[in-house]
Amino acid sequence: MPHTGFIAAMAADLAFGDYDKPATAAMRQAEWIIVSTWGRSGDYLSLSRTNTPVADPIAAPPGLQPAVTHLGILLGPGVDDSESEYLLVRHRPPDVPVGGVFHPSDGFVRVLRQSGTLSVIARGRYAHCHGVWEGQPIVCDVPNPAPGSGMAHAWGLTAIRRPWIGEFTSGGANPASG
Repeated sequence: MPHTGFIAAMAADLAFGDYDKPATAAMRQAEWIIVSTWGRSGDYLSLSRTNTPVADPIAAPPGLQPAVTHLGILLGPGVDDSESEYLLVRHRPPDVPVGGVFHPSDGFVRVLRQSGTLSVIARGRYAHCHGVWEGQPIVCDVPNPAPGSGMAHAWGLTAIRRPWIGEFTSGGANPASG
């Protein structure tokens, strides 16, 4: 059965903790994210932070845009297509564009389709340092966070799809139906 790709906005609860203690949650925030899957079998997933706080969790505001994006590759669908798992990558394949600034990460994303609801659970650790190339912001993969780097941290999120004017599915169906 061909995969139905989608683009959806989700109200996310983000938690940030120490890089070496990912279970800690030193800071939390509610933010709109954009999640997208595409490819023949849903081969890719992008999870984009928008830097837009969730003021009204009922519906996503128009005009959301990716600010920073994590890219995942499909590990495998669940037995009944109600769940898919993606491995976050440190290196973006050159032929795979993403919106916003690509953020190399270690971690996973699990997409769940249950009872007509689309949700996401993700856990990761940033694996990058910041820089500028030809006047554009970039992030570079590093094997470990640079000593003393305050930007190195672990993160986790849970998110649920909300109605959004920018939503899209390749089959025209609700993204929660797979």
